[in-house]
Amino acid sequence: MDFFFEVRELTNLIGRALIAQQVIDEDEWPGVTQMINYEFAESRKALGSRIKPVNARALERIVSDPKGEVEIYFFMTMNCSWCRKMAPDVERLWRVAQRDKKVKMVGLTMGKVPLAWLEEYRSYTGLSLPVYEGARLANSFGIRFVPALVIVTPNRKRAYLKTGQQSFAAMYEFLRKAQGLPAEISPEIEAVMAEPV
Repeated sequence: MDFFFEVRELTNLIGRALIAQQVIDEDEWPGVTQMINYEFAESRKALGSRIKPVNARALERIVSDPKGEVEIYFFMTMNCSWCRKMAPDVERLWRVAQRDKKVKMVGLTMGKVPLAWLEEYRSYTGLSLPVYEGARLANSFGIRFVPALVIVTPNRKRAYLKTGQQSFAAMYEFLRKAQGLPAEISPEIEAVMAEPV
């Protein structure tokens, strides 16, 4: 499993270097990454192995920020049903993040979105998290699928990605692990979880 992630990370580094040196066009690279992901997934399926690491295994890979500072980026689109289903839990995570000065959090769309659409989305989902256009940042993180949650530990200059629908508890555990803090659910956090969105 570690080999899979290392190969994918090295491949992405090579791709970024080739693009920066203008050896290849930026639009040509995503297909290479998708091919590698597909080949590894097929190999692991043939061997009966998990394609993704279990949550506990993924959390083991996180090296916490020495100052407990983290940046959270939630990537989404307006037409993603999983993003809409996840929105109340993202809102709860945003409410927790606002209470901690060491946590910065924003939502990012994968392209430009008319303000009227965003306001309608907020009205429908209850999401008050600041949302900006984030296609460029999504590209730099290699985001191809949404919903995607990226947590950056700025003092370690590391980024960690979780894709797919996540519960509040899973996102909270992800955040606390990146901060180097225990992820127990305190009465204060239980109150946030119980708040309607």
